[in-house]
Amino acid sequence: MAIINGTNFNDNNTVNGVPFVFRPALSGVVDPSPFFPFLDQPDTINGLAGNDILNALGTNDTLNGGAGDDILNGNGGNDTLNGGTGNDRLNGGLGSDTMNGGLGNDTYVVNSAADVVNDPNILQPFPLPPISGGIDTVESSISYILGSTIENLTLTGFGAINGTGNALNNIINGNGSNNVLSGLGGNDTLNGGLGNDTLNGGDGNDVLNGSAGNDVLNGGNGNDTLNGGPGADTMNGGLGNDTYIVDDVGDVVNDPNLVLLSGGIDTVQSSISYALGATIENLTLTGGSPINGTGNTLNNVITGNSGNNILSGRDGNDTVSGLAGNDTLNGGNGNDGLSGGDGNDIIIGGNGADSLNGGSGADIIFGDDGNDVLTGGLGMDVMEGGNGADRIDFNLVTESPLGAFRDIVTGFSGAGGDGDKIDLSTIDANAFLIGNQAFGAAQLTFAGGILTADVIGGGDLQVALVGAAPFSIALDVIA
Repeated sequence: MAIINGTNFNDNNTVNGVPFVFRPALSGVVDPSPFFPFLDQPDTINGLAGNDILNALGTNDTLNGGAGDDILNGNGGNDTLNGGTGNDRLNGGLGSDTMNGGLGNDTYVVNSAADVVNDPNILQPFPLPPISGGIDTVESSISYILGSTIENLTLTGFGAINGTGNALNNIINGNGSNNVLSGLGGNDTLNGGLGNDTLNGGDGNDVLNGSAGNDVLNGGNGNDTLNGGPGADTMNGGLGNDTYIVDDVGDVVNDPNLVLLSGGIDTVQSSISYALGATIENLTLTGGSPINGTGNTLNNVITGNSGNNILSGRDGNDTVSGLAGNDTLNGGNGNDGLSGGDGNDIIIGGNGADSLNGGSGADIIFGDDGNDVLTGGLGMDVMEGGNGADRIDFNLVTESPLGAFRDIVTGFSGAGGDGDKIDLSTIDANAFLIGNQAFGAAQLTFAGGILTADVIGGGDLQVALVGAAPFSIALDVIA
């Protein structure tokens, strides 16, 4: 690696491969002795091949990195730094500097409003695409707007400064103070860092991370992900299908509900108990804490976590899933689909024609009002349809085996009442034959409040009907 230090002369020296300094009396001669502190003059220093470190000591110097991954330090003066090919780091230092990165993934250090950063976007004959100068980064200690060919921006220091992107896919990082970061076009990632930051995604599918502080995140157009991080954050999604990550009771989520334009299908991912605002459709609980989720008047998709959740759909045709844990699910009004998942769940359909599935575990399922479909799933379940013509559905004999672990159906009101049905139609009644065979009359019996279905060549299914009105296999069973 060559470490090249500018001299006090108007040198135009090209040296490559060994550490050295030029002694003033011996310009162009490698001399390891300390160089003499004469007056600074403009220098031109050429690194050529190799990974070079070029340090200018004079004023108004020109540093040419050449090939390799070079570090060019202008220090004082109005310098011109040319990185050449390779992944270079260009730091103009004090003064009004011009930094030209060349090809490769370059980093530019900016500390003056007069600094100029240029990165190539070489045009080729049509229809070939332009040659990109690489994925480049500006590190700035002042407010900065990226030029059209630079991808990334990192704010440095401790000042309350701002960063603005361009039409590319930008990564913009704040510093420890209060920053305003704006992505403009492209699919951008904005990271607020410390401080109370304002992040503006603009157009594109953006990721906005507020990090620490009480931040304001504005997604703009596109399908954005807004994560306020620690602190009481305000997240405004804008148009598009947006995702909001909530972790603080002080977080505020806003999504537009315009007369002519929809705010999209939006989702809140919450690690705390959360009730959806009026314009948000979906809610997913994260982590493993026993927290709760509540919907609104829209058609919600509400998903629990691995803890014990209380999930309420309220109005609308909702899809509610408990996943793991011993959950309580309440559909509310509307035609809802409720699934308990693992665990011993309590599932209440509410008003409407609901589809209720207990999943695995010993579940309690109540259809309430409406013509509901109840499926206990695996485990010893207790099911009641409630008002309406309900269907108690069995898909496997293992869902309600013989003996003490069979399912219990209460309040059954068949042909002479509400029109409830026991549905065995998806169970193959003869395992020896191809296809799904219906149960014959001889395979179904009802005695002492117990309905038994005998599968030829397989196990049997048994259901206990408690407090049922007069029961008829012919009228009340779908075989």
